[in-house]
Amino acid sequence: MLARARRLALLAGGAALVSACSWFTDFKDQPDIDPWESPADSIGARGNPQFSVAVTGRTAPGYMASYANGGKVLDDTLAALRNPVPADARSLENGRKYYQINCAVCHGLAGGAAPTAPGAGAMGDGPVAGPKYGIYPPSLRTDRVRAFTDGYIWGIIRNGRGLMPSYDRIEEMDRWDVVNYVRALEQQNVTVPVTPAGKPGETGKTVPGYTRTGPTRPAPYVRPDGRISWEAGEASRPAAASDTTTTTTRGATAPVPNAPTTPPESQP
Repeated sequence: MLARARRLALLAGGAALVSACSWFTDFKDQPDIDPWESPADSIGARGNPQFSVAVTGRTAPGYMASYANGGKVLDDTLAALRNPVPADARSLENGRKYYQINCAVCHGLAGGAAPTAPGAGAMGDGPVAGPKYGIYPPSLRTDRVRAFTDGYIWGIIRNGRGLMPSYDRIEEMDRWDVVNYVRALEQQNVTVPVTPAGKPGETGKTVPGYTRTGPTRPAPYVRPDGRISWEAGEASRPAAASDTTTTTTRGATAPVPNAPTTPPESQP
């Protein structure tokens, strides 16, 4: 009897273990890799496909404006884009971080040398500028650069021009912060800091923040009444009013293709 009781206990325990397993999942639960997740610490995370578009849209997607280096796209399309970001303290500080990391190496910490006369040219004075590397970037403090629209400078960062490569890795809204910082460097009396935000190796607040267009952000669902839901079961919010045209800081006007809706973290 005792042996039989033991066998029954083992069978019951085995049945309980089997019932705890998901044998019939209809292939719904499979090993997978989530966006930006790496299968191992020694393997880099997967990036977005080339020219991919975030769920929030893009100001100038590739199908509307080419990513070709320089060219007519800067004059015909990107130069007319309006700068939607006010040059406040937050924008200038964020633009400073991106500028000092990506731009100062060629153009210089303060944007380059000052012209010796009105209308004269000048060169950037970054550590790689000059005959040693054969790179002669222009100073950003000349009248010629001052005449560029904000959209034109934004487009040069996006596409590159001449020997300057594309810096499209700087996300669109952060790119406008760089434009605002460059405008501050163009002033006769520069009031913004012209040094890096931190020392080499420092992190935290001294470096740019997290991505605002990452693929892990929820895709918005636009309801027939124009209200938007960001998460399943979340109360819908009114759709943000979007302008149909934009104006540059120099007064030009251009249409806005698919203006992105305000992201959830910045909505009231």
